[in-house]
Amino acid sequence: MRDLAKECGHDMTPVQLTIDELKQLRSTVVCHIERNLHESEFILWIGHIEKSDQPDSAILLSGDRVVVHDESIDLFRREWSGYALVPATNRQSNLTIAIWIIQFAFTYLIVIVFFQHLAKVKP
Repeated sequence: MRDLAKECGHDMTPVQLTIDELKQLRSTVVCHIERNLHESEFILWIGHIEKSDQPDSAILLSGDRVVVHDESIDLFRREWSGYALVPATNRQSNLTIAIWIIQFAFTYLIVIVFFQHLAKVKP
């Protein structure tokens, strides 16, 4: 994954973190999630929200669809392998991740519009 990011111009470093270390990061990072023994995925950790009246929430962006998840930090902790790709330099990474999210969202929008158009133009 690191090599693929490097080929795309992103300088990322694989690390193993605790949940507390992850919460302290000031940049978006790619996290490895293990749903079960046969299913895993990579998601973007956007950050977390501390709530006084509820458990903390993890803000995540799923890569297969542009879906922002607001899930319990405890659920995230159980599924997260502890491994993440973090930007080698935070200054560069904030702009890089922002551009990646915009490109991803724009591509997703084009695909949605295309399929909506196909649904309307039935032979």
